Amino acid sequence: MFRQQNGLAHWILSERRGDVKIRSLASDWSALCISLVVLAGCTGSGSQSSIVAIPLNAPRIAPPPLVRQFGSTYKTVYSFKGKTDGYVPTGEILPLGEVLYGVTNAGGNDYGSLGTIYKVSEFGKETVLYRFRGGADGSNPTNAGLVAVKGSLYGTTGTGGSGCSGGCGTVFKTTTEGSEQVLYSFHGGSDGLGPSAPLVDVRGVLFGTTQGGGGTSGCGNFGCGVIFKINPDGSGYRVLYRFTGGTDGSNPLALVEVNGNLYGATPGGGGSKYCKGGCGTIFEMNTSGAKRIVYAFKGGRNGSYPNAPIIAVNGSLYGTTYGGGNANCGPRRCGTIFELSTSGIERVIYRFNGGIYDGENPQTPLFYVNGTFYGTTGAGGHCYDSQTGCGVVFALYAPGKEKVLHTFLGGLDGEFPQSGLVGFNSWLYGSTLSGGSSDCGGRGCGTVYKLTP
Repeated sequence: MFRQQNGLAHWILSERRGDVKIRSLASDWSALCISLVVLAGCTGSGSQSSIVAIPLNAPRIAPPPLVRQFGSTYKTVYSFKGKTDGYVPTGEILPLGEVLYGVTNAGGNDYGSLGTIYKVSEFGKETVLYRFRGGADGSNPTNAGLVAVKGSLYGTTGTGGSGCSGGCGTVFKTTTEGSEQVLYSFHGGSDGLGPSAPLVDVRGVLFGTTQGGGGTSGCGNFGCGVIFKINPDGSGYRVLYRFTGGTDGSNPLALVEVNGNLYGATPGGGGSKYCKGGCGTIFEMNTSGAKRIVYAFKGGRNGSYPNAPIIAVNGSLYGTTYGGGNANCGPRRCGTIFELSTSGIERVIYRFNGGIYDGENPQTPLFYVNGTFYGTTGAGGHCYDSQTGCGVVFALYAPGKEKVLHTFLGGLDGEFPQSGLVGFNSWLYGSTLSGGSSDCGGRGCGTVYKLTP
């Protein structure tokens, strides 16, 4: 069983390529699939790639907290300090009432670097609601934003809990004042292992996924993941589907509800011969567990490795692929934005170009408002700390018509966005894994930011 030590330290590998130090947020197959960044190629084959490139001894040139780029106003709302306030914010932010709620994967020094639940106002006042202890209460929420149901907040942790030695993750409930209750502890076997996606509420029942567990067919001892459901009071936990890692996909991401059915993506599986372990899938499942593959990605310019949850707009599905598309970003390509009908007709509506003028390798969900898709990429753009860029915020106004709204510079404005955007009081809000004004091993502890659409 894997454990974290000093936050992400146990999951970080280092190697040198010239003057660049490459950090991979995974040290083995199990850590890979539930790490903060679900890397492209997380397919059961054990393949992995490093995506955060940091030049050694690079000067840190901090931009001002309020900057204008490409006609968009950008502001750092809060910079995490890496102590009791938490660090490495992950998962989508939840607007509720007059504040925003979120989780950090690490920080909360009172109990070690095990993560927090926090709230922050639009003016930057941050309050920690809960600090995970790492025992039965869970630890290290990973890419698992919160969902609100009848005034309470629900989420998952990637580790901790009482279900297995070392902790296999939990489903938890908390009040908006921070009173936390564990609803379910995963055992790491057929019931699932390492949840790392937000829950979805469908008619008063919560549905979710785990990255591992469910059986070992096709994915080694870690397992290929499951889809589960649970009642908001913690009763009725049931596994609806166990992935096998073949044509049905592997390691599922978050779910979205469309007309009573659930849709989701898997970064691996699907059976395509053009990607080792498959290029990924989009699937449909009813609330009783009957599942079908809507689309299997083919790789190449078509796109591969959907590494972000999909969204539904006017009856169609939209999402991004980490790989595929244009070939000028290396072997896995720069990534795409796609449209998919529920009958399985796919169309690529944008192929990222990478480099300093565009993003590359998107791995967060899209946000749709007033006919425009907004999103982030984990690489691309100009950055002081990375040869491959620190990521961008983009807008897609129509198929093929994309505009970069902000390119992360790697200073006070943050770097490496790993959460999708949300709308709140006429601004778009998101978070970055690192960067900001505080020091977490020389990188910054992460930020919450906002920008005008």
